[in-house]
Amino acid sequence: MKAKSRLAGSYLRVGAIGLRGQIQIMKFLAQATFFIATSFVAPLAASAAAASITATAASDEDVIRALRRANNAAIAARDSAATMAAMAPSIVLVDSAGTVFIGNKTLTDDYAAHEFNDPTFIAYDRVTERVDVSAKGGFAAEYGRWTARNRLPGGGERQKSGVYLSEWVKVEGTWKIQTESYVGLGCGQMATCNR
Repeated sequence: MKAKSRLAGSYLRVGAIGLRGQIQIMKFLAQATFFIATSFVAPLAASAAAASITATAASDEDVIRALRRANNAAIAARDSAATMAAMAPSIVLVDSAGTVFIGNKTLTDDYAAHEFNDPTFIAYDRVTERVDVSAKGGFAAEYGRWTARNRLPGGGERQKSGVYLSEWVKVEGTWKIQTESYVGLGCGQMATCNR
């Protein structure tokens, strides 16, 4: 059975638990992963990484930080191709409202329909606070803070902000975002602030 998601032409395979159940499970897994990574794994990984940081890991961290800055600039410029350059084809993204996006095309279509089509949209500013690279250099975790900025009628800005966790994987020598999860902590005057 197939069920249509909120994006036209985008389908998710639905099993016995249904689309709503699958989305709830994905949201739970994303939140649990974020909690575990920030509460337990990250402190252990940080101490282990401090003991074994190599020149490669340091340059991988620099590359990931540069890719994030380029991704921020691409979103602000409303450049779909450049925005998706850092994303793995099978990316799974959970936004701060709990909406799950699966796949590069789904995310591209959503940006085109919403952010890039919204005259009030200014930017998503993600500021990397820490990058931990795995011992073998194939995976990395990026932790940071994000701010969504939109113009208010008559001037000024409204902002929504929080924290994020991104899992990066090295694919044929190139870093790509495999999963990304956002948690909203500050809402300012955003209409979507309901928690």
